Amino acid sequence: MPLTAIEHIHTAARTASGASLDRPVYLDRDLGLYGLVDFEAKQTVYVDVPVARIVALGRRDFWSPGDTWRTITYRIHGDGWSSDVFDYFESPTKEAYFPAPSSLYQLRLSIFGGVAECANGNHRLVAARAWLTDKYGDEAVLRGVRVRVYPIHRCAVDFLTRARCEGTDVLTTTLDHHERKYCRVNGKPIQLLLKTANHPYAIYAWVNEQLVPLEDERTFLQCHFPKQFPPVMDRYDWRTIPLAILEELLDDAWLARQLATAETWED
Repeated sequence: MPLTAIEHIHTAARTASGASLDRPVYLDRDLGLYGLVDFEAKQTVYVDVPVARIVALGRRDFWSPGDTWRTITYRIHGDGWSSDVFDYFESPTKEAYFPAPSSLYQLRLSIFGGVAECANGNHRLVAARAWLTDKYGDEAVLRGVRVRVYPIHRCAVDFLTRARCEGTDVLTTTLDHHERKYCRVNGKPIQLLLKTANHPYAIYAWVNEQLVPLEDERTFLQCHFPKQFPPVMDRYDWRTIPLAILEELLDDAWLARQLATAETWED
């Protein structure tokens, strides 16, 4: 009996030699990249997206933390998928709907700096990545994808670049409504807090489109016995941007080459 479409995709995931399939999958909100961008400079275009630059999905209802792009492929059932999906994977997707039952809308990605996250079409994206990587290696691209492009805000670039040079992860957190009301810098609201993994108490506040270093207000006991007396800043929900993603976040050359001539679409 011939293999079904999903069985071909599972086989591709097993046989693909591309190392990018063995990178971990992240959930978009766990990375928090949206907090670093300039929303006013957003562009809506169709571009070719290297599959290796896709770092996160928008849902985690069919996979678990620790999955890689290879292992997550085996969790896709592909019910009702036909061989038409392979033409879809290798064609410009643009406004095309996925040829499968109950599939909704176009494939949609959000691009932050030089990396992409899935905004719609999580299952088909995982399958396409495995299929294309098996055929074309780590240089494989998704063609003509409907994307929203958000450049990294200028006030965050220097901080991120220093972290990359130091070889460290970056952590960010946002304040809740109550904290935003009372935690301010010179009376101005804090948009985001940032720090690096190697300097966890050198914290910067994003205020009025600039990063302002905050004073280290830890007490003697908090400095010397942090487990027994945790500093206030340790209680926040810090999101980690791993160094490997940080490096690609700051390298958007693959995208910049396309933007000048990219076809646009309207919200």
